[in-house]
Amino acid sequence: MFAEKTVFVVGAGASVEAGLPTGEGLIPKITDYLGVLHGEAGEHIRYAPMMPESKDDRRYNKTMMEAAAKRITKGLHSSFSIDNFIDQNKGDQFIEAVGKLAIAKTILAEESGSKMMVQNDNIYNEPVLAKLRGTWYAKLSSLIFEGCTKDGLAERLGRITFIIFNYDRCVEHYLFWAIRLTYGLTQLDAAGLMKNLTIHHPYGSVGLLPWQDDQAPVYFGNPPNGEVSPWIAAGRIKTFTEGVGSNEHTAIQQSVLDANMVIFLGFGFHHLNMSLLTSGESPPPLFTTGSKRYFGTVVGRSKSDQEIITSKIDLLCRGSSGQPRIDLAAVKCAPFFDEFYSTFAAERYVSPS
Repeated sequence: MFAEKTVFVVGAGASVEAGLPTGEGLIPKITDYLGVLHGEAGEHIRYAPMMPESKDDRRYNKTMMEAAAKRITKGLHSSFSIDNFIDQNKGDQFIEAVGKLAIAKTILAEESGSKMMVQNDNIYNEPVLAKLRGTWYAKLSSLIFEGCTKDGLAERLGRITFIIFNYDRCVEHYLFWAIRLTYGLTQLDAAGLMKNLTIHHPYGSVGLLPWQDDQAPVYFGNPPNGEVSPWIAAGRIKTFTEGVGSNEHTAIQQSVLDANMVIFLGFGFHHLNMSLLTSGESPPPLFTTGSKRYFGTVVGRSKSDQEIITSKIDLLCRGSSGQPRIDLAAVKCAPFFDEFYSTFAAERYVSPS
């Protein structure tokens, strides 16, 4: 399964198969939430953390937070996404705070309504993986587990890096439970195996899951029996600017450079996101050798767009010896895995002579 070093770059389109919205689908949910300040959003804003500009004046803080909520509600529909809206209002601490609150509250609600959520009537306190049958999540785990006992799983997982541009935790939540239920493991043993995977969230996520952090976890979907304040989840989210220049940013770039295979799933190839994957130097400081392969889903993208996307991926190849090969497919994530099954199932990619 997969090449020696495989990187998955995961965008919002990939979470759709779990029942979550795209970035576009998130916009009306956020504006619905912030648009009723006498409801839940107003209650959350009432207990908002104090912004430096407020100088300990809670009334001023609340007024400015409410004004930010109204601005987002009215202006978000003219922006590409909530992330872009926050970036376009860079420096406005109230827009940033309320925007992150809305992201956290909406993402947790969408996790709760997803196919991966553990329902209250589930006596086993585990997700029903049958609901994910046929999705790319199941196809991915099938490839990882094929012909592999639990003793060989650590080595296989160690080959894989995920760069997840989403705030949800669908990938790690699914793989943790797939490992537990496939191999009959305890939470502790499955969590130990999951440590062999490298997972980056360039813009943060709504929190660490219980098996990742037993001190301050944010349960998948934030259920009532383990509910935390959405402000806690909001504090884990980063803006575009906060995602750049960190140690994690450097590690992300290096993982892309070192990979034998890079696979883009439900990813939009937007400039700001692509810039996080490459150092922008020519050539990069470290080099990879041998042929590399790049794959990506490009559902609904024109031939012209696909040519531009190919040129963007080409920029990731600087510093690599050998001629990279780029394969784009205008299909969703699940059929994408079917289309390239034999390629992904190969232990090592061998360049055609």
